Amino acid sequence: MKSKLGGIGKLTDKVTDKLAGYYGTTVRRFVEKTGGDKSKIAELESEIMASYLHVTSSDTDQRHLKCPQGKECWCFYNRALANNKTPPSHNTMRERIHINSKEDSRQ
Repeated sequence: MKSKLGGIGKLTDKVTDKLAGYYGTTVRRFVEKTGGDKSKIAELESEIMASYLHVTSSDTDQRHLKCPQGKECWCFYNRALANNKTPPSHNTMRERIHINSKEDSRQ
């Protein structure tokens, strides 16, 4: 079934599939870490938002405030900062999603 949301800079089927994959990874990581503890659902919501903001970041609009921090975290940007290095360009990201939308107030 083809999405009716598609178009240049919009939510296409390809973008939807990528986001679903990222969210799936986030949920599996959460379950592994917490045993699926439903009392920590706010933490899961925060981690999902972090993955969304991460993949929609650019060099001019860095959105890594909700990403995990530390020398071995999955966020290349925060990992570089924790290792006292200059973060590489967002153009080096394996997967980056650009969605033309109004500024997300949940940053």
